[in-house]
Amino acid sequence: MIPTFLGLSEFWSTAITILIGIVGAARLTRLIVNDDFPPVLWFRSRWNWWTREGTRFEAWNKLMQCPWCFGYWATLIVFGAGFASAWHLAWFLVVGSLAASYATSWIVYHDEDGAPQ
Repeated sequence: MIPTFLGLSEFWSTAITILIGIVGAARLTRLIVNDDFPPVLWFRSRWNWWTREGTRFEAWNKLMQCPWCFGYWATLIVFGAGFASAWHLAWFLVVGSLAASYATSWIVYHDEDGAPQ
């Protein structure tokens, strides 16, 4: 059961938790599939080598290249971790920071002054 917080009803606490989870999973998906963060680049290059053409795992290559493919698994991981931890504060801190960083970047990117030229 998702805990209530900030004096909100169970409905609103659940709705906010689901929203945090969805946005956090979206950020995790973007991190794995698109970002240039060096540890992720290293992991993707290893993944591409392990699943290169001609290996028995080549059908798995697209998993780390496609947000539609990886997004399902990111969402499963995020909500599975929440459920397994009984919605521990640590889940809210990790997934909430992913969600907040994605929201912040999205706002800055779409701000008229912050959009890349």
